[in-house]
Amino acid sequence: SQYIQRMEGFRLAPTNPDDQYNQDDICAVTDVDLPAGQPVLGIPANMILTSTNNRYELEAFSDSLNEQVMNSDEGGVRKAVDTLSRLGAGDTVPKFYLFLKILLEYSRGMESVYYPWVDSLPRLYYNSVSMTDFCYECLPPLLFSLSRRERVKFDNFYDALQKIDSRIIPEEIQQDKNNVVKGAFHVVLTRCFTGINSGQSGDGNGVGEGGTGEEEQKIIPMADFVSFIFCPFNFHPLRRSYVKRN
Repeated sequence: SQYIQRMEGFRLAPTNPDDQYNQDDICAVTDVDLPAGQPVLGIPANMILTSTNNRYELEAFSDSLNEQVMNSDEGGVRKAVDTLSRLGAGDTVPKFYLFLKILLEYSRGMESVYYPWVDSLPRLYYNSVSMTDFCYECLPPLLFSLSRRERVKFDNFYDALQKIDSRIIPEEIQQDKNNVVKGAFHVVLTRCFTGINSGQSGDGNGVGEGGTGEEEQKIIPMADFVSFIFCPFNFHPLRRSYVKRN
């Protein structure tokens, strides 16, 4: 099947919806008893976002803008990745492909097969990239260092994004740094995981992004809504818009 399947009774629901301080937190619940170990979701393999598949798709799209030249990179995808490497952020390249894919699907709007998932993603985050300069000044030295590292990573992604042709990702999206671009970065930062068995990226201890082997990074639509139950510190699942709406 090309569609996400779920067990009967499994759904996403508000947490304490009558609480005035709830702020639209959500959780996964079941309305029926399920045996231990019972699968609750089935995600088609072709819907799983992976850094490798996204790379092939984006590079092919980039080359197709000038079919007269083989591997033309008319769309600038390889240029963007080279920029990221020159900035000393080569280990973040796998996540960068996911970042571009999120922006690409967002730009397609309702024509995207991922539209229901993209439209349901959290819009408001409380993490280091969302902090103001004043917030950084209030942090202890170690937290300040770690938080600034994430901000630098985001700035690197934004700078590399500017190499992408507007025929792939429209310029108005590329320039919307504090809303759409930051939103896409948050999605990748909080929802992707490495493809290796340990569940850790980088050197195996969570240090670094992709290590020397550039381990596969993945996002599994719909299943990512369940992951925050087990990783509550990864993000704050609020549903406010990071996209300005009229």
